[in-house]
Amino acid sequence: MLAASRDRFTRSVARGCERLRDVSQLGSEALAELIRADRIDVLVDLMGHTHHGRPSVLALRPAPLQLHYLGYPGTLGADWIDGVIADAWLIPPEHDIHHRETVHRLPWGFVSSGPLVDQGAPAQPPPSREGLGLPADAVVYACFNRPEKITPAVFESWLEILRQVPDSVLWIINDQPRVEERLRARLDAAGLEPQRLLFSPKVESAAFGQACALADLLLDTSPYGSGSTAVTALAAGLPLLTCPGETFVSRMGASLCAATGLEELICPTPEAYRQRAIALGQQPAELHRLRRQLHERQSELPLFNTAAWVGHLENLVERLLAVEVGR
Repeated sequence: MLAASRDRFTRSVARGCERLRDVSQLGSEALAELIRADRIDVLVDLMGHTHHGRPSVLALRPAPLQLHYLGYPGTLGADWIDGVIADAWLIPPEHDIHHRETVHRLPWGFVSSGPLVDQGAPAQPPPSREGLGLPADAVVYACFNRPEKITPAVFESWLEILRQVPDSVLWIINDQPRVEERLRARLDAAGLEPQRLLFSPKVESAAFGQACALADLLLDTSPYGSGSTAVTALAAGLPLLTCPGETFVSRMGASLCAATGLEELICPTPEAYRQRAIALGQQPAELHRLRRQLHERQSELPLFNTAAWVGHLENLVERLLAVEVGR
């Protein structure tokens, strides 16, 4: 644990294990000794070289099997990490050479998610297109990624999509006035009407899934794509259009599309991405088909089959540990 907080997520984890330790105040050597004393067989690092990461603990080799997963989008470049957990979309075989760790692939999806949780009677009515200033009938493209993921090349592509799909709008969730100012300046320079670009402030977590359901197509960014945001959007029935690149962070959307039966929305080039977005915007019935597919097939889509996903993860870890013990 990073801190001694006790929210509903912490309590849920605590109910599923025999012991939950708060180690936030321990130094690296003390923590490594505690891991050894507890005879931990498998240590999974979720942070890597990020804020609150503790790579110095793993460098002390407190567990016989040490794996890296999810939190840091790339190799840790260290010989004290035995493997990284991914899938074939996230790290294709030809990319193994770029990882110091051995790449271990799950059958599908680098993450799993349950369906959106029904919060019961909401404190406030769910958001509506009218309430958020979105047009009632026009095609709504959306980007819910952090604004620093929106590169000039990506935004220019989006402007061309708007130009080719009359009356369509681009909806961005953003709380930074400078971001809105700069993007509106680019919109104006492209000769597009101000109402084609719409901004909303951040939505509370409980209502975010409901807000996702108001858009027609989620546009992924590149070279840093969608992760947890796209998972929530897909669970809400919002299709994701993505263009995987050569890096871990540019391929998360492709993994999520493949795990929801949306391989047709994985575009091989930026040009194909742009043309697919235009074609979908000109064919609202096709967008409706994709949304219906996400809703009606959710129970059978791999991304939402958490029990099977966990089973694959357990089998992988048990197999790797058996190899380690047999050495």
